[in-house]
Amino acid sequence: MNNPYIIILSLFTVAGVGTLIWGLKIMIDARQSRDWPSVKGTITTSLLNSEDDEMLPDIRFSYRMGETAYEETLKFPASTTPTRELSQQYVDRYPVGMSVDVYYNPLLPEQVTLEPGGRAGDWMVLLFGLGATALMIFAWLTHA
Repeated sequence: MNNPYIIILSLFTVAGVGTLIWGLKIMIDARQSRDWPSVKGTITTSLLNSEDDEMLPDIRFSYRMGETAYEETLKFPASTTPTRELSQQYVDRYPVGMSVDVYYNPLLPEQVTLEPGGRAGDWMVLLFGLGATALMIFAWLTHA
């Protein structure tokens, strides 16, 4: 019962399935965001360095929904590799004063983005989870 191989295999299986589920959620959320409605907004801040990470840009935008005014920061996924070039690309893409479309989740209006849909790296989480899960299934089948 306390076979270390079984314990390790079980932990890796849980991790693989968890990563697969996380990857699926990322892909589903990205796909849904492409259908979100939008409102007009304006870029209010466009700096090469953010307070949280000096390698990520600080891009802020304001918008209105009804009578309420909001200001948000463009958020980057945890999988983003911060570089000076990435920051410069975003600062060039979103200069201060630029009019932008702000996409919002109709079910959670506080969830907004300037860039709906997925990013290239989103597939990596899904593929890693799928590969890890397949490897664990193979390990379980060959162990039996």
